[in-house]
Amino acid sequence: MKCNIFKQNYRKVEPNINIDINGTDLMLMLLYAKGSKGIYNEPILTFTKLDRMLFLLNKEEAFMNLVDFEFDHENYGPFSAEAFDMMEALIISGIIMEKHTTIDLGTLGVIDEIAMDENCDGAMHYKCYPKRFLLLSDKGIKIAEQLWATLTDYQKTQLTKFKMQWNYHPLTVILHYIYQRYPIESGITESISNK
Repeated sequence: MKCNIFKQNYRKVEPNINIDINGTDLMLMLLYAKGSKGIYNEPILTFTKLDRMLFLLNKEEAFMNLVDFEFDHENYGPFSAEAFDMMEALIISGIIMEKHTTIDLGTLGVIDEIAMDENCDGAMHYKCYPKRFLLLSDKGIKIAEQLWATLTDYQKTQLTKFKMQWNYHPLTVILHYIYQRYPIESGITESISNK
C-alpha cells in the first residue's frame, strides 16, 4: 500500500542526464538546493533525516542509482555508515557546518515527532535540545554551486522539488513512506509496515 499524499510527478525519461556525480556530490547539492522555504542552503534537521533523504534520492528517476553509499537495513530504516563518515569528514574540513541549538520546531514549519530523534528524551513536545542542523559553510556553498552548475535543468528542478517536499516533512513521515514503498530495503517486515 502506497501513501497517496506522496504521489510525485517525475518524468520517466529525460535525455542528457548528468550521471557523472556521486553520493558525496549529491549530499552537497541536496544541502545546497532550495528547500520548503524557497531558499538555497536551507538546513536539514539531523543526519538521520539527511541519510533517509539520500536513500530516497537514490530511488528517484533523475538520480536513480547515483548515490554510491551502501545502506544497511536498520530497525528505523536504511542507514549508511559511509554517508555518516563522509558527512563527518565534510564537517571537519569546514565544508558542512552543524549548528547545535535549542529551537522551537513549530516556528520552522517543521514538527518532528521527537521520540524518533536520538538527541531527545523521548517526550512528545515541540522544543528539544540540542538539535543538530546541517548546512553548507561559505566554502561548501562555493563547491556546491560548481556542482550544481553541472546538473541538467531537469535534475535541478527534480532536486529542488525533492528537497522542498522531503525537508518539510518530519522524519516520522519520511520513515513511514520508506516503510511502505521499500519494506525490504528499509529493514522492516511487511507485517510491521502495514500497521
